[in-house]
Amino acid sequence: MKRATLFCSLFAFAAIGATTLLPSCNRDRCEGVFCKNKGACIGGECQCHDGSGGYNCDTVYKLLLANTYKGTIRDNSGAYYYNHKVTFYAINDTSLTDMILNWKTSADSTRYSLPVVFSQISRFRATVYVPTIIVGNYSLAGSGVVTADSLSLTITEQPTVGGAGLQYTFLNLKKQ
Repeated sequence: MKRATLFCSLFAFAAIGATTLLPSCNRDRCEGVFCKNKGACIGGECQCHDGSGGYNCDTVYKLLLANTYKGTIRDNSGAYYYNHKVTFYAINDTSLTDMILNWKTSADSTRYSLPVVFSQISRFRATVYVPTIIVGNYSLAGSGVVTADSLSLTITEQPTVGGAGLQYTFLNLKKQ
């Protein structure tokens, strides 16, 4: 009888101890963790969406790449265009990847202002995609890579009504 009482007492003590000492194993590890920019808390850590990073996904990478780049452009006819500028602008606060590319000539007049999408984006680099868009009498599309220091890009300008198009290659434009 004493053994049974002792056993019951030890069992009750163990059960009470387990419920008071082990609740940390069962608590929500995401409690108090607030992830920004569409990030989600998993296991107590923020898992960031493409285009953001940092402890709480509070860094929007496209803003780190929203710069002006200047340099030489060559077209497929062999012509060179010097001192052209390309500037990336953020277009809204809800998209982590959409930007505007503003291409200016050496005379500082705007050649094109185009929507672009950044993909495979990080703090220091992104792939730039220019979706096909009609501007005036031309169809434009392109792709390239932007880093914190430089831009390499190709844009194809094709007339919408016949005729030969041009392909512009942005030759490692440097951040200004």
